Amino acid sequence: MSIQRKKPSNSPAFPQQKAHLLTDVYSGMSLSRIGPGLVMSRSIEGNVISVFDDDEWFLPAFAYSVSDNPYFNFLPFRITDRSGESNSAGESEKEEKALKVNSENVATCKRLFTIKMFSNSPQTGKPMRLSSMQAQLAALRHLNMFALKNKLRILDIFGSKKIFEQAVSAMPTSCHRSFSGLIRTLSSLDTRERGFTIDGTILPFLKKIIREETNEGQQHPVMPSRILWAKYKQYNDCIKDYHQHSQAIYAFYNATVEDRFLGRGKRSRLFSPDEFAALSTEKKAAYIQDPPTFWKVVEKYKLTALAKKYNWRTIASIPHFLALVQHCAKCLIHLFTLMRDSEAINLPVDCLEPIRGWNNEALYVCGTSTKLERERTNAKWITTQDICKPVEVLQSIQKFVASHMENDADTDWLLLAASNLLSSKVSNETVVSRINYDKALPEVIITEADICELETIDPFRNWRDDKKFQIGKPWRVTSHQFRRSIAVFAGQSGLITLPSLKRLLRHITKVMSAYYMKGCSAKNYLFSDLNPQLTRELKRAKQEADAALYIRDVLKSAEQMYGFAGRRAMEMRKDSVWLPGTEEQTKRQVDLGLIAYEETPAGGCASLVPCDKRAHAKMDFCSSCKSFVGQEAKMAETIEIMEFDLAELQPGTIEYRAELQNLEDFKAMRDRVIARG
Repeated sequence: MSIQRKKPSNSPAFPQQKAHLLTDVYSGMSLSRIGPGLVMSRSIEGNVISVFDDDEWFLPAFAYSVSDNPYFNFLPFRITDRSGESNSAGESEKEEKALKVNSENVATCKRLFTIKMFSNSPQTGKPMRLSSMQAQLAALRHLNMFALKNKLRILDIFGSKKIFEQAVSAMPTSCHRSFSGLIRTLSSLDTRERGFTIDGTILPFLKKIIREETNEGQQHPVMPSRILWAKYKQYNDCIKDYHQHSQAIYAFYNATVEDRFLGRGKRSRLFSPDEFAALSTEKKAAYIQDPPTFWKVVEKYKLTALAKKYNWRTIASIPHFLALVQHCAKCLIHLFTLMRDSEAINLPVDCLEPIRGWNNEALYVCGTSTKLERERTNAKWITTQDICKPVEVLQSIQKFVASHMENDADTDWLLLAASNLLSSKVSNETVVSRINYDKALPEVIITEADICELETIDPFRNWRDDKKFQIGKPWRVTSHQFRRSIAVFAGQSGLITLPSLKRLLRHITKVMSAYYMKGCSAKNYLFSDLNPQLTRELKRAKQEADAALYIRDVLKSAEQMYGFAGRRAMEMRKDSVWLPGTEEQTKRQVDLGLIAYEETPAGGCASLVPCDKRAHAKMDFCSSCKSFVGQEAKMAETIEIMEFDLAELQPGTIEYRAELQNLEDFKAMRDRVIARG
């Protein structure tokens, strides 16, 4: 079935009417209701779209991202009915029995799918994401194939570890993690809710093989600083090439659209009699005597050097090059914002929002995220002026691609797929695919110095025996590596504080952010010495990001501020004056380091010099410091984290008593700060 990505729907995710609670599926319902007649989805008007009995389900209400695929097809689960063929009575009876077992297995797969998606989640109380369920559907398909081949009921497979081991060995390793999640969900249910028994040794078996296959617990690798800098320059060079030749590229492509024989190969230039008769005399002579081959047209538009650099071969190379430019711009967005892949893909065309204040250059990138709330919610990422260049490039390509698409096509996305230029029949993607276009760029080869750097960052990982990181082999880039790399580099060098990093990474807790920064405390790892160029880039980004945080969290906040600097900020807010002096003076002060701001567990610090009073957990000095910006919400959040960490320690130990004293001291400081007003 050909799938076209749809715009995130506003269809109701839960029953709109009370009566629908008895007929519709929803998260947290009684799982014993799953079976024939259950309504799987409705339209906004309340009309039924899909029911359990259907073999094709469409769940638009749960498509929170443009990349989500809300179509689920169970037709491939069914075997072909060959009852019309001439078979003996015995063979017909066997085939009829096989069809009956297969029909039962398809219903079981549907039920398992529904249980996994709609079982009550203690964290969110919401259904699973569609991307996870697509992987679950693929795993169930492999399980069904094994059952079909061995003439087994799927329920019997779950009841025997021996049979389940055989099923697991017959399917791709990519399915193992999906099955592990499914078994965990099934094991947590009451037998009456589940409807069948499970061998209790299956889950430990799955956990063991997953650990062996993936070395569970290893994070995405940090890109060595040399490689990160090399990729950064490659991405910028590609964007620069596009800027220099964009008009010629578009003129070239438009000419090939107007004349479908222009720049094509010999076979494509073959005319039908009617087409040849329709040509003018001059054009007939031109096509016969001097055919407009691809390289002749490339030379005409002065694109020869670009075509050779990026290995162009046919007209299709133009959309491929634009897709490469989109990939490079997207990677720079990851670097400048620490967005996830899905968050970048869901950016709208007009995604930049300027912040008026310090330097008048800080920006928000406005989009959507599903990480924290597990549903599509508005989100903003603080960034710098460097984001403008890649965004402008993507806007330019989006405008050109949209102009060649059908009027009713969905073109609201910044990363509109350049593959739509190939042919409406070839491509039906709304946004860029997840193909890694880095292979079209020069390879960056791993060196001994890179391995040594990785060993310094994470000395407990066996880098040299990992086949993915061998000296002399190219480094393979994934979008998630940018988040991890910048987190480690910024955290190790102190360029970005943990609260700032948490906001940029959009992690649920500071504990998760700290996990991301694992390795950044290595004493012998000095990133500024290894790569001073990238360090300068990060320092400049920190200056603007901290200014933007100060404007958003202090000057534009309605919350009461405490401390000398906090009260001064409130006075500035009251008078509607950002900072004393003109914007030019303010810019000069920021550039010279005469104005500063940094987040702390108690709020913020406006000190212009490094502080040596906060080198330990006690912060008593802050309450009397003239640079202190106290925020009650920040202090409450810190206390919550400290209480969480305290609960993880063994009562009575030295660590527990020390952390308890720190917590009590911090609470006492909070009370003093608030009492002073």
